[in-house]
Amino acid sequence: MKYETGLDLPQRVQKPRSYGENMMIEKGMSYDLFQGYIKDYHQAIDYVKFTSGIGVVDARIKDKINICTAHQIPTFFGGSLFEKFHLQGKVAEYVAFLRQHDIPIVEISNGITEIGLSEIGDAIQLFKKEGFTVFTEIGSKDTDYVMPPSTWIREINNALEAGAARLILEGRESGTAGLYRGSGEIRTGLLEEIYNQIDIKQVIFEAPNKKAQCYLINSFGCNVNLGNLKFEDLNMVEVQRLGLRYDTFDVKN
Repeated sequence: MKYETGLDLPQRVQKPRSYGENMMIEKGMSYDLFQGYIKDYHQAIDYVKFTSGIGVVDARIKDKINICTAHQIPTFFGGSLFEKFHLQGKVAEYVAFLRQHDIPIVEISNGITEIGLSEIGDAIQLFKKEGFTVFTEIGSKDTDYVMPPSTWIREINNALEAGAARLILEGRESGTAGLYRGSGEIRTGLLEEIYNQIDIKQVIFEAPNKKAQCYLINSFGCNVNLGNLKFEDLNMVEVQRLGLRYDTFDVKN
């Protein structure tokens, strides 16, 4: 989405784009409300993630997927759904479930269950062979577990070597796990290590609240990839990206 103002503002990468992405989280809102958001904001939306098991219980899930597809917005289900199928030894059934819903992306994670790195790598390669784009979520959903940076880097590299197209770095919907401590404090040292060792254009940082969004934008520029964004916050996220809010006033490209 281009903004014509005459101001000297940071340059947002325009769609179709490979970075500067907004990944929205959908938790089961009504179809009418969802349809309105997609129609109004599609130029700023890169992905819609149907979190947890919403893809199983939402009676309008296919309609929601269809309207996203009509507006060139790829969709996917949260990694916890993959973990449930994997835990029950039903990965083939998950492939069929994704195809039934015309879902082009699969998110693979081990934030709830214990899935080893070799199994994660095998799963990435399996879904790639089945024709899916693979996103891999890194980090635990346990608010009491602080995963050391070395483990983050090892899991990130494992996913990239196996062929993951995007890395989603865990932050939960609350901003109290993964990249963030249980108190909500941002793990700034961890983020710096990731930035120094990984091409962050491949990374989507889960940033469900203003504090996290502003920190990431100020630290990594207006085109940092952000995830777990709420639809009602999207315009304000773009305001923050363009340095039009006091807490990102000096943001750069």
